Amino acid sequence: MTKAHPPFPDQWPNQKVARVVELALKGATAGNIAKELADGTTPATIRRMLRHWGITDRHTVPVPIELHSGHRQKLFAKARSLGLEGDELARRLITIIINEQMYEAVIDE
Repeated sequence: MTKAHPPFPDQWPNQKVARVVELALKGATAGNIAKELADGTTPATIRRMLRHWGITDRHTVPVPIELHSGHRQKLFAKARSLGLEGDELARRLITIIINEQMYEAVIDE
């Protein structure tokens, strides 16, 4: 069983907070911010911190979905094997389905 991430990281230096906020307000994604920081901070941690600070990307809206625990475990295992967070893999998959209009390819009706 994997250990859950703590809700918030240890206190960040003011310079890091300022840089994260600056990049977020300029429209950078959490992934881009993580790459810019290059200090091991994950996009998921950046998203959690931005939400905690009340800073949201006005172009994104959280979409909670229910998954069977087995499906969630498989999704997160695959994400780890790709070096991603589970929510980032899910976001990428859904984005591709939407952008490429692949609904019929993944839904049996």
